Amino acid sequence: MDVDEIATQHGYSEEDMPQLLARMAMYGFDTYVEEGGRVNIEAAVKFIKDAISRSNPEDTSYASWLSNAGAYLLNQFNESGDVKDLEEAIRYLRQALDLTPSEDEDRIDYLNNLGVCFEALYEAAGELESLEEAIQISRQITGSAQAYDSSQTPALTNLANQLGRKFEQTADLADIKEAIHVAREVVRLTPADSVQLAGYLNNLGNKLVRLYDHTQDMHDLEETIRVVRKSAYLMGGEYPDRANTFNHLRSLLKRKYKHTGEMRDLDEAILGTLPTGNGMKFR
Repeated sequence: MDVDEIATQHGYSEEDMPQLLARMAMYGFDTYVEEGGRVNIEAAVKFIKDAISRSNPEDTSYASWLSNAGAYLLNQFNESGDVKDLEEAIRYLRQALDLTPSEDEDRIDYLNNLGVCFEALYEAAGELESLEEAIQISRQITGSAQAYDSSQTPALTNLANQLGRKFEQTADLADIKEAIHVAREVVRLTPADSVQLAGYLNNLGNKLVRLYDHTQDMHDLEETIRVVRKSAYLMGGEYPDRANTFNHLRSLLKRKYKHTGEMRDLDEAILGTLPTGNGMKFR
């Protein structure tokens, strides 16, 4: 017995079917999130596609169903590894955006999902064009630099990371300099008492050290050390990257010592940066 026959037995009409199928798709997705299982995400994809095929663009839920189809296909890609799932997800999400006015609050969610799909496509296929698409989407989400606010820090962090990854491909200093600029904005927008500040500083430090690796400019190395030191100092004992950050700081100080020959840099590298409580102890 198929879905239509079961629905008919329970009093559902043909007009009810798109909504019913969309609810079944959501149930399949929720089950996948809670329990995993490729069969669950495949069911979600099947039902949402069926809901869309039985509906029309005038339906008030049509754009959200298109976006859900994109999200479900992205998760199906995580199971299948088939880039066709990503390509199909991108098509659905583009359609959702085409139907969504610029002032609609849902548009940001659709853009976020589309950006994630392009990043995944870049990871899978290694094509710079996909990464550039993800960057352009992040720019749309964040808007003008004059209008940045604290609610945008996740999107700005994505943009900084995407630009950093582009630099790894292109070696274009403009990319890493923009990544650093954006990462600095994230730090600027983050309250001093935020638990996220240490991570954002660490992210900025990772961008700065890439610039130093390219330029070998001591000013770049010194700024990297200041930023990473502050990040390490802010990390409490429960912070997962704390040990790695202290090791990174030691490595940077040793690199500075090789340039300057100043013993205080070597002393700090070898003896000074010892995790104690919520910061560092200097001997």
